[in-house]
Amino acid sequence: MMFKIPKIIGLLTLTTSFFSLGIIAPALSQSQKIPTQETTESKEYPTQIATDYIGGGANITITWDLKSCAKKKNHIVSCIFSFSSSENLDYNVSSKDETKLVDNEGNEYHVSKIATSKKVVSYNNYLGFNVYKDVQYKVTIDFTDVPDSALYAIELDIGTHSRALDETSPVFHNAPFINLDGSISEVPISARHNKKPNQQDSHQNENTNPTINIPKICLPLIGCH
Repeated sequence: MMFKIPKIIGLLTLTTSFFSLGIIAPALSQSQKIPTQETTESKEYPTQIATDYIGGGANITITWDLKSCAKKKNHIVSCIFSFSSSENLDYNVSSKDETKLVDNEGNEYHVSKIATSKKVVSYNNYLGFNVYKDVQYKVTIDFTDVPDSALYAIELDIGTHSRALDETSPVFHNAPFINLDGSISEVPISARHNKKPNQQDSHQNENTNPTINIPKICLPLIGCH
């Protein structure tokens, strides 16, 4: 019996090793399926900055930042903004027709609602703010009846009002839409540069026109012409 003990111990050791390998192998297999950094990276939304300048002696600048415009169910495009002011002021964001989205086919869409974390207004109203200097305010504007064929906004006008008469409201251009599947629509290069399709070609044609050099004619007593 004493000679059989090492064999039993060896058998137990070998069996334990096989069980250990059986446990470790799946762990290694799972580790091989961990996605790399390239596969986990997602395309970032191209944010934009626009300014609302209030003159009339006030000289106040309100800086607007377009965070995203995303398609929602029921043909809604929801755009998220933040804004801040260089001075304290009473400020209103309009849900009237002056706030509009123009899609890549030239169709205009208007507001269904404007919302903050505490306030909501529907179409044809104003959302008022007591704005304090350098404080960031977040606003969500929903546009209604936007079809699936719309890919991006060639223009996005935000109607704003303050007590000053001389005011320039913020305007954004070529804002892509985030689709329902999370992808971001592409904005054509010609649109990003704000050029008409044939504008560049027309300039090239102007620059490539041949220049004809007419030789001078010199005659006695008259001179060169």
